[in-house]
Amino acid sequence: MFTKPTFENNLYMRIFRWLYIGFALNISFWVVNTPYTLTAMFLAVDPRNLLWFALALLLIGPSMISLLAAIDRFAEHKDIDPVKDFCYFLRTFAVRGFLYWLIGWLGSVIAIVDILFAVQFESGKWLVPFFLLLGMLSIALSINAWYFQVRNPKAAKKDVLRTALFFTLKKWPVSLLATCLFVAVFVALILKPQFCFTLFPVLFFGLLYLNLRKFQIK
Repeated sequence: MFTKPTFENNLYMRIFRWLYIGFALNISFWVVNTPYTLTAMFLAVDPRNLLWFALALLLIGPSMISLLAAIDRFAEHKDIDPVKDFCYFLRTFAVRGFLYWLIGWLGSVIAIVDILFAVQFESGKWLVPFFLLLGMLSIALSINAWYFQVRNPKAAKKDVLRTALFFTLKKWPVSLLATCLFVAVFVALILKPQFCFTLFPVLFFGLLYLNLRKFQIK
C-alpha cells in the first residue's frame, strides 16, 4: 500500500523549498543593498566613478552579517522563514555588521588609492601586491568578525574583533579564500546581474560559511 509523501521525505519538495529560501534571501540581500545595486547597474567601472562605488559599498555590512546569520540558522535547523529571519537578524546585528565592515571598507579603499598612486611610478609597481594583500586581509577581518558575532551573538565587540584578528592572521589562506568569494559576488553583479539576482550570494556566501566552519572557526 502506497503512502502519501510528506514534505520531510519528498526530495523534490525539499529541493523546491531550498531554492525558494535561497531566492528569497538573495532578494532580501539585494534590496538592503539597493545603493550598490543601482550603482553597479547604471555606472561604468571607471576611476571617475570609484567614489560612488565606494560610498555604495559602505552600506553592505548590515546585509552581510544578516545573510550569514540566516545561513547559520539554516545550517542548524535545515529550514528557515527567509524574509522574516533575515529582517530579524538585520534588526539584531545591523549596527555591529556596519561597524565591523568599516575595517574592511577603509582598508580596501586605502589599498585601492595606494595602488592607483603606485602604478604611476615604475618602482611603485612592486608595492601593488603589498597593498592588494592589505586590502584583502582587512576585508577578511570584517568577514571573520561577522562570522564570530553570528556564532556568538552575546559576545562583546572587542572579543569578536580580537578573535577575528587572530584567525585572520593564523589561518590567512582561509581568510584570503573567504575574501575572494566575498568579492566575487559584487563583481558578478556588474558582469552577470541576471545570475547575481537569483542564487549567487547564497551560494558563494554559503561556501564562505562552510569554509569557515570546516576549519573549526567557531
